[in-house]
Amino acid sequence: MLTLEAAVTLRRDHVAGVALLAFSAAVLALGTELPFGTTASPGPGMLPILCVGLMIALAVVLLATARSSPPLATLEWDDLPHALRVLVAAGAAVALYEVIGFLPTVTLLLFVLIFVIERMPLLISLAISIGMGGGAYLLLSTLLKTPLPHGIFGY
Repeated sequence: MLTLEAAVTLRRDHVAGVALLAFSAAVLALGTELPFGTTASPGPGMLPILCVGLMIALAVVLLATARSSPPLATLEWDDLPHALRVLVAAGAAVALYEVIGFLPTVTLLLFVLIFVIERMPLLISLAISIGMGGGAYLLLSTLLKTPLPHGIFGY
């Protein structure tokens, strides 16, 4: 039998579902400024709107199944310093994105995440960050013809 206390216990998935819904609402508010286009000729606003629809559906599933998740009170905060380091690195990348350009920003972000935060060996970190950064640049700029910020270095 379900007691009142068990019914009102705040669970991890309740918080995650509400946070995902709030984030979806913010993306939806920003994404509606871009033209949606048509199915034959999609506009720049189509992908954000489709992603928001998926995020809302997943948030609803998360909230519907939240009773099976552990209570929020049992959450351990051991990984908080690690998460904050990743958040700071991502924030720095956002700030540098238009100043130094796409390629240096992505390569530097990957290097910081892999070498500094995850403590992988130097040569592996360099190979992955340069390879993935260059690969992303080639894919987006050459194959998909996406305009990317070039920044002060010109690429």
